[in-house]
Amino acid sequence: FAVVADYLRNNTGKILDPKSPELQKLFQEFGQHVSKELSTDFKTAPTETAVLGTFNDKPNIYSSMITSTLKRELNGKTTFFPVLGTVSILHIKTRMISVATYRGYKSEADVEELKTFTINWTNTILAANK
Repeated sequence: FAVVADYLRNNTGKILDPKSPELQKLFQEFGQHVSKELSTDFKTAPTETAVLGTFNDKPNIYSSMITSTLKRELNGKTTFFPVLGTVSILHIKTRMISVATYRGYKSEADVEELKTFTINWTNTILAANK
């Protein structure tokens, strides 16, 4: 677990780089699935991503927060949508669990709300698996 947490601590920005082929492929596949579900053309991809920092770093949990701007194309209309996200990994017995949360980013209050939500959720997951 410590090795994975250390890797994320040092590389989250690289992993979530909008220019990364892996991330571009992930968003392309996501857009294809959404297009199929909505029966219309849908595309989305991050245009920029920044790591805001780690906020929960313990022997059995690692959480960091990111901000990104998503470009969305739906029915020929392009919009840009700022989002906040958290990426967490939890070490529970012999398992490692990945948890991600996202929400729109409209104000600084959103940062604290998402941080609190993530801490509460991950603590609930840990408590349920003791």
